[in-house]
Amino acid sequence: MYNNSLFLILPFIYFTPNHLFAPERISFGNELSSFSAYADRVKHIVLQHDIVAHDGHVGKLAIALPKLRSLRLSMTKSTLPLSLLQNLSNLDTADFSLGFKSRPPSSEEILCLRFREIAQLSTRLRNLRLRGSIPASVNVSLCQMTALQSVSLRLGNTMSVDVLAALGTFPSLSTLEVHAGHLSTDAVRVLMDDKSNLFPVLTKLYIRAKSSFVELFVSYLSTTTLQHLHVELDDERPFADTWTSILQRVSSKASASLQHLDLEHHYNLDDIQQNSTPNTVATTPPPQGTLQHLPSITLGDVGFLRSAKRLRHFSCNLTIPPSLSDSDFEQVLSWWPQLEHLDLGPLPDRELSPSITISPSSKVISMVTEKASQLLYLSVPCSLDDTFCRQSGPTGNTSIPHNRLKNLTVSAITTTDPTQMARCLLHLLPSLQTLECIEPGDHGVESLIPNLNSPGVQVG
Repeated sequence: MYNNSLFLILPFIYFTPNHLFAPERISFGNELSSFSAYADRVKHIVLQHDIVAHDGHVGKLAIALPKLRSLRLSMTKSTLPLSLLQNLSNLDTADFSLGFKSRPPSSEEILCLRFREIAQLSTRLRNLRLRGSIPASVNVSLCQMTALQSVSLRLGNTMSVDVLAALGTFPSLSTLEVHAGHLSTDAVRVLMDDKSNLFPVLTKLYIRAKSSFVELFVSYLSTTTLQHLHVELDDERPFADTWTSILQRVSSKASASLQHLDLEHHYNLDDIQQNSTPNTVATTPPPQGTLQHLPSITLGDVGFLRSAKRLRHFSCNLTIPPSLSDSDFEQVLSWWPQLEHLDLGPLPDRELSPSITISPSSKVISMVTEKASQLLYLSVPCSLDDTFCRQSGPTGNTSIPHNRLKNLTVSAITTTDPTQMARCLLHLLPSLQTLECIEPGDHGVESLIPNLNSPGVQVG
């Protein structure tokens, strides 16, 4: 809790971390009333430590904060901080971390009461972040906060499907983060299939759920508003058409407005074994056998987004990166001429997946100089070696098209001449500032890039 004019802080000392409110150790006298007068000016509170208090003092310590606008509380062990705060009518932003441990009935009652009060009295609340498990009745309160504009709900399996359905009707909801891995598609259909104009102004969505749920949820979105989409799948293993269906649905809903797309899916390769040949993929979870081939995003999948001409950011954070050849990579660049950030992820562990995916070669670095003039960041699962230098280095009066690439990440670098490798990269990418290799090496090329790219240093 802070305020520029908060001079009398004796009562505030009792909120310090690990301080114990005990009957024989607390006596406020007239100080609490003076403190409350100053507390009337408080606009922001951040409390990330748990408070322990004697039950008899909770009523005495309750503080009215009529001008409070933002509140960030960590209550992983106790709901006491929330029970001490009253009169939150001007609250605009609330961030609560509740934890996932079980709570006594008294704490559950406090949560239910306070969230009911917030839903009814905090009519100016526009931004809500909530992490941890919640009592069932808090779901009811969440459904009533119809003025919210930004919502983040990471509630494990305690969020009800009714909350998700209610969020779709909030007229001003523009940003939504939701973890819905426990919700079934059938339950969502029952509540949402017969509704129209859901999520009318949603521009930013972060969703973590099963692939079938994500596909269904995207179908409820408006076709003109979504600009930023982050999809994180929590399926335990990949399916052949996992991303095909999702990206096709995204294209039908957001191709005209989408600017930022992140795709994420992680699973344990040790737990997945498959007998399929490289030319076949499973439509069901891989059977037991030898790990040979796993499905991933292909050019055909990415192709559903070719009409998303406003796309500036495309990232794939996947256990198995997209299966793209050099020609596929070139095709992708031609679809999105205004692309500024392209992250295709690193190669998976060589021992676990020696031939799982098709990967682009170092030739794609040269493609960037010719076809991606707006690109600022590139992460690509390829390796650079001395052959790359000989084929791509400066020769005579060769002119390099203008490009703006500042950050490059590759899987590995193997070279006998680190300085020449660095000069080659700077010849192709004159704006390059940062180079990163996923596989560690002692070549030191990364450290040479900023030195050679300093003012007054001639490259070539």
